Amino acid sequence: MGGLTLSLPGRESLSVTQIVFDEVTGLAAIMKLFDREPDDEFKDHTLLAPMMALSLPDEGLGFPSGTTLIPRLFLRNAGSGQAKVSLTVDWRSESKSGKFTFPQSALSSGEVRVIKLMDQQKSGQVPVDAMWGTVKLSYTGRRADLVAVALSYDKDNRYGLQTPFSEGVSRMWAGGMWHVDPTHNTFITTGNAGPESTAAEVTLFYNGGKGKYRLKKMLSPGQQMWLDVGQLIRGQIPDSDGHVLPPDAMNGSYELRDLDHATVGQLYEGKLVIDKTYGHASYGCSNCCGMGIPSLIPSPFGGPPGIDNQDFIHSTEQCSGFVDDVTDAGYGWSSSNTAVATLPTRTLHTVAVGTATGRAEIQLAGTHPAPRCPPYIGNPQQPVTVNKCPSWVCQVICVNDLGFVVGIGLGVDLGLMLVQSSVTRRRRGCGNVGIPRLLRDFQVRWERWKSRGRTFPRVPPHVISTAKLFPGSCGEPVFVGC
Repeated sequence: MGGLTLSLPGRESLSVTQIVFDEVTGLAAIMKLFDREPDDEFKDHTLLAPMMALSLPDEGLGFPSGTTLIPRLFLRNAGSGQAKVSLTVDWRSESKSGKFTFPQSALSSGEVRVIKLMDQQKSGQVPVDAMWGTVKLSYTGRRADLVAVALSYDKDNRYGLQTPFSEGVSRMWAGGMWHVDPTHNTFITTGNAGPESTAAEVTLFYNGGKGKYRLKKMLSPGQQMWLDVGQLIRGQIPDSDGHVLPPDAMNGSYELRDLDHATVGQLYEGKLVIDKTYGHASYGCSNCCGMGIPSLIPSPFGGPPGIDNQDFIHSTEQCSGFVDDVTDAGYGWSSSNTAVATLPTRTLHTVAVGTATGRAEIQLAGTHPAPRCPPYIGNPQQPVTVNKCPSWVCQVICVNDLGFVVGIGLGVDLGLMLVQSSVTRRRRGCGNVGIPRLLRDFQVRWERWKSRGRTFPRVPPHVISTAKLFPGSCGEPVFVGC
């Protein structure tokens, strides 16, 4: 028994798979490998294994009656110095739950240690009828200095499963396949690894993604949400919206969301697909969904003095590609030249002719390095130009059918010119509807009607105009439906 390390002399990339097999029982298991970077900083790390089977198997695993599992942890110190490890197990049975904390232990460099959780169950420190545990390991060092494996098999290695350790938490997880039929079942879990309560939502997709089954639950710190998908189908258990999974549903995908933390979430995840024929369960990891580089919208901004504009912070969600409005998470709003424009909050106020730069800060879950989504601080900026107020002004704000601002135009000296165009797009919102073209058509038609002595412009189809010209006033909005 020992450990394995693969290293490359340069910055090359390598894809590696490790498989452990038993020729007698037919056991074959894929072992998780931990990637390391030489430049990683020393810091505190917390690893979680959320679905460790204890000695009494859950009935949903489909193991034969009387099967006893031997839950074990394999810990290897792959770092160059001693590692001090803290270990806790949050256990649960059908009727109760609790926590057991091990004394802190020290592992020498290169040391491999095996911890048998059955010893704690035999001594009564963890109840013998406890079926599942979430294992939490904490240490200080570089990432992957501590290599940990959690597995539970019977004495013949015929029946059992493993659950991987991970330190990832996220606002959203995109999962792979769930599978339920007479010979398969799927367990899915998510838990709150944060310091405060949060609302978690699990969505099961089926029928090619057309059907959705949603469950929501408020989770206290350390609390888990657990789904036995086979039981949900057989029991026709309604979801949070009153829907049930079809009795013939056999597979689909899933998604996990932290509903109370839109930018940096607190949820961890786990999934097991059980093969009842061979008595093994394989884990499947979800992908965290980070956020792209944020933008301060509209950018650039231009307008006359004395107006207020509501700014937005947008960021593209990695998994869906949707542009999310994350303005509420912004902070540190400021302007580089308050004599020209101020930005104490999301409201940009123009003061006098000149230029400035608006700035904000926001903490988001990143998209790199994949597949992790580490938090980072974004610093979106916004060029601001304040021009002299014309004698005749007509400001046009285009609003789409969902009520989101999609473009702003400014009429100057009885003509219409485009000052800025932006898209404020919420989750699953709408796209750009061609505001520059719309405003150009608006200008042409206005010039035509103006030459005939008319006071209202004719605008393109599907546009209701209440636009009018008014003297000596800057920034008064006139809404146009798009």
